[in-house]
Amino acid sequence: MKSKRVNLQDWIQIIVLTFFALFITSMIFIADVFVPLGVAVGAMYCIVIFYSWLLPGRLTPVYAGLICTVLIVLGLILSQSRAVGNEIFGMNRVISVIVIWVCTALVMMAKNGFRSLEEARDQLEQRVMERTKELREKQRLLEISKERYKSLLESAPDAMVIAERNGTVQLINQQITNLFEYEKDEIVGTSVEQLIPERYRRLYKGHRSGFFDIPDIEQQGRAVELIGTKKSGEEFPMEVSLSPLETDDGDLVCAAIRDISFRKNAEESMELFSQQLQNKNKELEQFTYVASHDLQEPLRTITSFSEMLMTNYKDQFDETGKKSLRFILDATGRMSQLIKGLLDYGRLGKSDSKENINCNDLLLDLKKDLATGLKESNTKLEVDDLPVVKGHPIELRLLLQNLISNAMKFSKPDEPPVINVRAKKKRGEVVFCVEDNGIGIAEEHRDRIFEIFQRLHNKDKYEGTGIGLAHCRKIVELHGGQIWVESEPDKGSSFYFSIPK
Repeated sequence: MKSKRVNLQDWIQIIVLTFFALFITSMIFIADVFVPLGVAVGAMYCIVIFYSWLLPGRLTPVYAGLICTVLIVLGLILSQSRAVGNEIFGMNRVISVIVIWVCTALVMMAKNGFRSLEEARDQLEQRVMERTKELREKQRLLEISKERYKSLLESAPDAMVIAERNGTVQLINQQITNLFEYEKDEIVGTSVEQLIPERYRRLYKGHRSGFFDIPDIEQQGRAVELIGTKKSGEEFPMEVSLSPLETDDGDLVCAAIRDISFRKNAEESMELFSQQLQNKNKELEQFTYVASHDLQEPLRTITSFSEMLMTNYKDQFDETGKKSLRFILDATGRMSQLIKGLLDYGRLGKSDSKENINCNDLLLDLKKDLATGLKESNTKLEVDDLPVVKGHPIELRLLLQNLISNAMKFSKPDEPPVINVRAKKKRGEVVFCVEDNGIGIAEEHRDRIFEIFQRLHNKDKYEGTGIGLAHCRKIVELHGGQIWVESEPDKGSSFYFSIPK
């Protein structure tokens, strides 16, 4: 209960009331002493008891009752000399005392009840004041948070809308007005559906209503692609990300809106480019088919007639003619190898299926196939324990075969080839290494060697079509990995390639 401060005006009022109480009491006392004894004047003290209601203090009626009782007794003593029939007159004094204390009890009960009412009123006033203070503070904080929230909305890079459950817009930022070409007062307080073409509004209403039935953890970051409409009627694709907001005013939804016209145009361009790429691939496949069939046929004819001339008519040619025929046969042989290599290159990646490959078994079979070449070149092939990977078996076998064959072919003349095949598991991939002690590769040629039909050496010194390492790169890229080489001239080479796990 709040404490009351007694000011000067209250003190003056208390003094005046006390003075009148004493004045009334003294008048009654004088009357009690000097009136005839048969009159119960003492009962008039009840006026003082009732008057004590106006005086402060919870026990004031009791004090007044005690004073009046003392005065009655004193009046009885002072009036004994005039008493006639003291017994009767004494009984009148007893009746007066009883009346005084009955009045005192009634006034005390009434004053205590009124005091309880005052205390309840004071407590109620105190609670009302505290609640009012809390509400004012809450309103102040709400205004501050609202201003901060508005600042956050304005600083957001996306167009932001905060709407009620029924779709009524409460807050927007400047990006909304820039995107939809409306003024703020044309959107706030209206339905958010006006930002969507009329033919899609029913669909969006159902999506918005169902949004509040989804658990909060599933609502975060939910994004849908919709069509937006500007004030001018122009339509554009947009992405809307919804997030729930719990406030004292009820459940709200915050929508972040992005214009995805650029992304949609990019996707359409990418789709068009993909279609064009597929068409080019089909043209390339057709070209490969022509190269493998239509070009091979006249090439075989040239080769057949050249061999027939060399066999049946070589005695009729001089040395120059014989040398020319040998050049023709060599050229047609190289051209046949190039066409076959081109055909093999085009066929890589035709199969989409992958399977688990035990690389130890693969190398074991490969060593058997290369046994003749390994023996003739006196090559030492060392193979560490290799892991199981997932990939295309035929392509991976061709990859290792090309790298090992290259290591055998580009060896030093005076030193037997030594080839080591190993692998190391890394995070998310397996890195293979085919290391040799051959002639090595200069730094400026390390990227060039993986291009198709690129040769670093004269064909008379080292045979080949220049397509083997291009095969290797395509196979590795088909598996989603990378291939590279670390090498120095006369110090050997280390070819690395990665296969994702």
